[in-house]
Amino acid sequence: MIRHFAFAAALCGIAASPAAADYAYDEIVVAVQALPGSLEPTQETSNVSMRITYNIYDKLIDFAASPDGTPEPALATDWRYVEPTVLEVDLRSGVVFHDGTEMTAEDVAFTFGPERMTEEDAPAYGPTRAYFGNMVSVEAVDDDTVRFTLAEHDPRFHLKLGLWTAEIISRDHYEAVGGMEGYAADPVGTGAYRVAEVVPGERIVLEAFDDHWRGAPAAARIEFRLVPEVSTRVAGLLSGEFDIATNIPPDQLGPIEDTEGFDVTGGPILNHRVVVYRQTGTNADVMQDIHLRRALSLAIDRDLIAETIWGGRTTVPAGHQWIEYGPLHVERDGVGYDPEAARAELAQSAYDGETLSYVTVDYYTNGIPVAEAMTAMWQAVGIDVDFAVVESWSMRDEANPDIQDWSNSLPYPDPDAGMWRLWKPASLDRRGFGWRNEDFIAAGQVLETSADLDERRTAHERMMDIWDLEDPAGIVPHQNAIFYGQSDDVNWRPYAAQFMDFGPRNLQ
Repeated sequence: MIRHFAFAAALCGIAASPAAADYAYDEIVVAVQALPGSLEPTQETSNVSMRITYNIYDKLIDFAASPDGTPEPALATDWRYVEPTVLEVDLRSGVVFHDGTEMTAEDVAFTFGPERMTEEDAPAYGPTRAYFGNMVSVEAVDDDTVRFTLAEHDPRFHLKLGLWTAEIISRDHYEAVGGMEGYAADPVGTGAYRVAEVVPGERIVLEAFDDHWRGAPAAARIEFRLVPEVSTRVAGLLSGEFDIATNIPPDQLGPIEDTEGFDVTGGPILNHRVVVYRQTGTNADVMQDIHLRRALSLAIDRDLIAETIWGGRTTVPAGHQWIEYGPLHVERDGVGYDPEAARAELAQSAYDGETLSYVTVDYYTNGIPVAEAMTAMWQAVGIDVDFAVVESWSMRDEANPDIQDWSNSLPYPDPDAGMWRLWKPASLDRRGFGWRNEDFIAAGQVLETSADLDERRTAHERMMDIWDLEDPAGIVPHQNAIFYGQSDDVNWRPYAAQFMDFGPRNLQ
């Protein structure tokens, strides 16, 4: 629970120290549904890791607090393309890491460089190919300037410097702790908080870093405490044990909304719930049939799911896209609910009554009830689906399911980030979904390299036609949402993203 330093010191009859008196909050306890397995920026990019690592590390540019997705300077103060394939970035001076050493261009170059990221045997090579596969080299021009060289023209490459795999690390510390594994156990960033304690399966505690370039944060400590059960998170919040409780489903928000002194915040975030039709699972041959996958998509009543299970608190997108695309958003109906058309597609398919496996983990808000509803809808049109919940992602992978859950985030407002980043070959080869469409790839390459708005819009629309229905790779049932319960004593508000920013901009 929140304890204000000055008040606690007065009760003890002692004076608060000058440093302690500057904090508005002694400690904020956040009850979370899961904790990450790693705090190294490229090793885990889930919502449970992002909410924490955003406070530990900084990126060159940032989107999180921007209402319209405009990139804002962070560790970089300016950037420019000196050639179509060469980007130069000016760094903020005076930035220091948690160990007190100054950040330089050498640290930035090392973060993206061959030893860590770009060589095939580098530990971050696989996880970053979808983001930085076009990067040929990165070099420190001087202490305050970094130059990125690309293989092909990418007019939006600078936006990728705001992705969650682009947090800047300390070269000296990385080498001192023996590389990726050591850094994951002992992370050092430039963020508003540094890691104070990690107890696997229990909690992660951060402490204020007063020398942050934006200024000292408002809380001395932030504890992320593992509380898997929703009911326990809600009860602990209302009893004062926790200050914030994350990932509360809509049907559990009532007690928080009805209790004086507490509030519900959050809502739809820039993240789509995605159901993937895997063509490498137990029934790989039948899942490769386009007609079966079309039937799977047409059988889902997405509006009913949003209205009933989500209580109307989230939205159904028009295909795999975002309204935030602005001029690149395509007005369309998306994949409609048409059970008769689903049955007709099924009749044309090679499906012969095989039991398809759908395996998930209790991870996403409303994930299980949505999966159960979709399973019933598939069965209603004649597709036999066996739905199961397992305890971990590794157990899900071992089950080799035909259908699985995923989510696709929008780190910056462009279809290059919303679809192509995650469904390009570099990403899919690593994930092993088995879906590949050459027309989709050709359109994606236009989307990534072209600077012509009309050409990019045409490519984007073509990609959606293929992904959504021509050769379905999956379906977007709804936009994900995260709801928080919090004490009115905490002057904090969530962004439309998975990050939880407790830095000086957002925790007052």
